Amino acid sequence: MRVRGRGKVYIGRPEGLLGGRGGALGAVLTFFALPFFLLAACNAVARGLLASHPTLSPNVEPTSGLDSATALTVVKLLRSLADEGRTIITTLHQPSSQMLELFDNIMLLSLGRVVYSGAAADALSYFESVGFPCPVNYNPCDFFLQLLTDTAADGSQPVTRRLEAGWAEREATTAPAGVVPAAGGNGDGDTLGGGDVRGGRLTTTSAGAVRAVRKRLHSSSVQAEQRKYPVNWWTQVMTIGKRSFIQRRGELLEWVQMLQIVAVSFLVGIMWFQLEQVERTLDERVSLVFFICVFFSFIPMFSAIFSMPAEGPVLHKERSSGAYRLSAFFVAKTIVETPVELLYPTLFTIVAYWMAGLRASVGAFVLHVFVLSLVVLTALSIGLFVSATVRNIKLAQVLGSLTVLLALLAGGYYVNNKTLPSWIVWVNALSFIKYGFEALLIIEVRGRTFPCSTVPTIYSGGLAGTSTVRQCPVTDEAIYRAREVADEFGVWGNVGVLLLWIVVFRVAAYLSLKWLHVSHKPSRRAKAV
Repeated sequence: MRVRGRGKVYIGRPEGLLGGRGGALGAVLTFFALPFFLLAACNAVARGLLASHPTLSPNVEPTSGLDSATALTVVKLLRSLADEGRTIITTLHQPSSQMLELFDNIMLLSLGRVVYSGAAADALSYFESVGFPCPVNYNPCDFFLQLLTDTAADGSQPVTRRLEAGWAEREATTAPAGVVPAAGGNGDGDTLGGGDVRGGRLTTTSAGAVRAVRKRLHSSSVQAEQRKYPVNWWTQVMTIGKRSFIQRRGELLEWVQMLQIVAVSFLVGIMWFQLEQVERTLDERVSLVFFICVFFSFIPMFSAIFSMPAEGPVLHKERSSGAYRLSAFFVAKTIVETPVELLYPTLFTIVAYWMAGLRASVGAFVLHVFVLSLVVLTALSIGLFVSATVRNIKLAQVLGSLTVLLALLAGGYYVNNKTLPSWIVWVNALSFIKYGFEALLIIEVRGRTFPCSTVPTIYSGGLAGTSTVRQCPVTDEAIYRAREVADEFGVWGNVGVLLLWIVVFRVAAYLSLKWLHVSHKPSRRAKAV
């Protein structure tokens, strides 16, 4: 396409690829994308095309908007693909005589009725035989167009009517006879009569030809049903994954979001800087752990909510064309986006964990990152489910906000379970933040003691107006009791619940995409001819 020297230039920008070159590139990309994928990721599309190697490729006016030289280049490319064994079907807008010479067969239509269908090289001789010779040094395509659009003063089209009648008469007098291999004197039963064996070939009536075509169509449909997709499932996953990474690497690794995470981590480290291991800092430790859970619930959830509406139309179009399985898309999206989404909590923890003076243990740090990653994945899964179920972006934002706020309020930090009405206590079990918060808190205080401060707190007891006796030093059991943490559940019990939430909402999101917004491949079952 003569754009090799501009491989690193953006398309559509003022300083980028515009005009004919941009249109030519779009035409070629559209051709390649149609059998397999969209033109958003050229490399992935090309790999998919090579893997599927489609034998039939339709194109609608691939040269529209191009200058004559570039349009000819596009048609030559199509010609080269046809020479490789592909069948190219295309409509062209005002083709030149050079383009016409590249075609094997052409079909001319007038208001949907055929006036010529056959070899491109024989078109001029046919029109001359019906009384319409082409003038010398005249573009044949312009000549055909002139005949088909010739309108009399009264609005009639006598030339077109003559052409239609002439072609109908030609087809009536030269109706092709079906030819199929002969198995014996009476053939294989595909004739209705009137057929005879000549030179080892069976010439049948047109009705017999229809039966033969029906048999071939049925055989082809059976093969197509056995292999519904152009490539296997794993190739689909790999190709979609590469495309998804190319498309979203700018969004997933945005320097603005990276800067936000780093800035918040330093801000958190400063606000909770080097907490002392004493009773009076326990509230600060608990609040820090809860803040981390809440912060990494909002960001990934809304990231997932905004991602699906942008991909929905593409998914619908490609699934409708039978390009790939929904499961391949879903798995590829998970494989590509999960590592990047987990990069942010890891980066945050590296900075904030040590600055705030949380438990100085490598094991505790690694376990902290692991649990926080599960919180992120849970929020992502819920956001993906909401986005897949509700395609209205505003409504999805509202539902996402309500979900996080409910999880936040029922997370065990703001509201004491003992003060809740009995009919609503069950809401605590639905808060994924609660399980992440309890797991992180157990990691932080398990097996540790904190010297009592001068002023008693809820952790040591002995508060004014209570009958409790102050206990020093403050143990982890006292902290669990004060915060109503089910320590017998332990870290791994909470981890198990988070994993269950991830699986449930991922499966629910998949089923929602599959059944609530049907955009699957149409059936390829054979129909009666």
